[in-house]
Amino acid sequence: MPRGEKTRYTRKQERLADHIEKGYKERGLGDQEAERRAWATVNLISGGGKKSGSGRARSAKKATAKKRSRKRSAASAKRSAAKRSTSVKRSAAKRSTSRRRPAAKRSTTARRSTATRSTSRRRSTATRSTSVKRSAARSTSARRSAAARSAAARKAARTRARRAGR
Repeated sequence: MPRGEKTRYTRKQERLADHIEKGYKERGLGDQEAERRAWATVNLISGGGKKSGSGRARSAKKATAKKRSRKRSAASAKRSAAKRSTSVKRSAAKRSTSRRRPAAKRSTTARRSTATRSTSRRRSTATRSTSVKRSAARSTSARRSAAARSAAARKAARTRARRAGR
């Protein structure tokens, strides 16, 4: 079966992929990316095509998808409406700024200025002495408050506990 061929998927799998793809498009993803993610999700859940001759060794993993969805919705429900809308606006702004013009379409002077900036940054970093770097690191760590350190310690403890439970 050639790569990307969908003849071995059942109608139910195709409907599921269409439904997932529609959800991604509503969130602002492009057509190709939405389709790619939808089929990846179908493959994650069902383990690939289910029609005869396509090898049906694995069972569906619906529990993991449901569990993830439940966790996401619970986390979202904890946040206030204002915070949710702020994060949505922020992510939309990130998406719009990440779609810059390719380098070929930018003017020659714009490309030169970008190259000059990156070169000068590298030079300034290379010439800075190691003692200055060390003192800057020390002063940064000294400024960190006790509350921030204890919060970091709690987070590390949670991570260790989660990993131990696996």
